[in-house]
Amino acid sequence: MLISRVITPVVDQHVPFIGDGSQSGIGDITGEFFFTPATPGPNGGKKNSRSALASTPAVRGGGPFG
Repeated sequence: MLISRVITPVVDQHVPFIGDGSQSGIGDITGEFFFTPATPGPNGGKKNSRSALASTPAVRGGGPFG
């Protein structure tokens, strides 16, 4: 399955020190596309509550609070 979205930022900027220093318009338009599996994975499509990367000693650190 393909999920797509378009992000269009609207910018409105006011500069109080200059006479007519206000500017407004549309920023850089960004398109994003994501692929998702057609069927749920072995855990039913739910994310794990605990990340395997965050529980490794290298990421956690070896200090007194790690």
